[in-house]
Amino acid sequence: MHRLPPGPRFPLLTTVGLLRGQLEFVSRCLRTYGDPFTLKVLTGTYVISGDPAEARKLFTADPQMFGPSAGDEARFLLGDSSLPLVSGERHTSDRKLLAPSFHGARMRAYGRIMLDATLREFERRQHGAVLKAQEAGQAISLDVILEAAFGVSDVKRKAKFRDSILRLMSSSGGILILLKPLQRNFGGWGPWATFRRNMNDFDGLVYEEIGQRRSAGSTGQDLLHLMMAARYSDGSAMTDKELRDQLFFLLFAGHETTAVALAWALYELYQAAPALDRLLSEIEALGADPEPDAVAALPYLEAVCHEVLRLHPLLPFVPRRLLRPFEFKGYLLPPGTQPAVGIGLIHNREDLYSEATKFRPERFLERKYSPFEFFPFGGGTRRCLGATFALYEMKIALATILKTYRLTLLETGPVRHVLRSASLGTSTGIRMRLDGRRAPAVRAAAQAT
Repeated sequence: MHRLPPGPRFPLLTTVGLLRGQLEFVSRCLRTYGDPFTLKVLTGTYVISGDPAEARKLFTADPQMFGPSAGDEARFLLGDSSLPLVSGERHTSDRKLLAPSFHGARMRAYGRIMLDATLREFERRQHGAVLKAQEAGQAISLDVILEAAFGVSDVKRKAKFRDSILRLMSSSGGILILLKPLQRNFGGWGPWATFRRNMNDFDGLVYEEIGQRRSAGSTGQDLLHLMMAARYSDGSAMTDKELRDQLFFLLFAGHETTAVALAWALYELYQAAPALDRLLSEIEALGADPEPDAVAALPYLEAVCHEVLRLHPLLPFVPRRLLRPFEFKGYLLPPGTQPAVGIGLIHNREDLYSEATKFRPERFLERKYSPFEFFPFGGGTRRCLGATFALYEMKIALATILKTYRLTLLETGPVRHVLRSASLGTSTGIRMRLDGRRAPAVRAAAQAT
């Protein structure tokens, strides 16, 4: 017999709670209702667990049990063809088609783009300037996406794309997804009308770019070129609409997430002088101008990035949308329900991560965690396709900033997780002061004063 575990009773209040602070709200529900608990929101019903055994069950279950990972409420934003909105054989074939473009070996083509974008963003600032690390990270990430994914390198055209994307992202907040009644045009006014104007402008630029590529028959190493050249098993290629949808999903999923992770990394490191000093020593040992691959392979750098993603997950939980009944943590859930595992819930289990609230990168050098214990990019057949790209970019940008510049953290109080358009961001942006370029071999202990 189908039944649901306990949870908050009122969908509207639950939706507001998620909008105000997803990680904290989910953690509070676990303490109040136990594991698992039900969250009924305006877009559906979630049953959430913080048990790694349930993560294993969910991530290894038959994919045919589940529908698209995003519902119709997100279709207006992501498009009909993007990976979160397809399932079954279509999802399998699309992932197979796109996966080679994100293979680890491809990162070599993007490493210098990531490094140069980071330097450009910081070099344009005056010494002594106050900046928000999250905003700087967004500028870096957007620059990387435009060049590495869209293949746009011309300065003027890149600026045109950038302006269009920033307007679009500012008008596509989570409130439009969680509150579907707002997806209406009230005589050309309101958030929906603004979003539609911005989306039409962005689509025009993307289709123009695709058309120019098709007409010129050009080749390149950017993701758009690679996707245009890719072929399904029957020899067919992606249509312009499918290309547009996949490009937008890459933009939507990757624009803020890497920037947020980078901001949290700087926040944590500049409060932990020993960790910062150790990381600087590791980076500087590579010499003046190391290859990006050598930087990305640094073990302590990877441990730092993993610890940041553990403490500050970019999403609160990973759901699956049921097509058939499914047993989850002792409950037989009906079709339409979304069983989910809480990323923050599992990442903060004391039986897995001793002193779980502390920033301690060494834990990732001392132990290898399973994909059901540590999964910042989701898991199973729907694990984020761009995970390798995102982690590589985070490593290159973080190492470049730390090695090249002296910074001072200006935050004096706690920083909360807040919902942004595509991820959980920081409540303050992480304010820092740029104190100038770093002399070679200067250690964290010397600049911490």
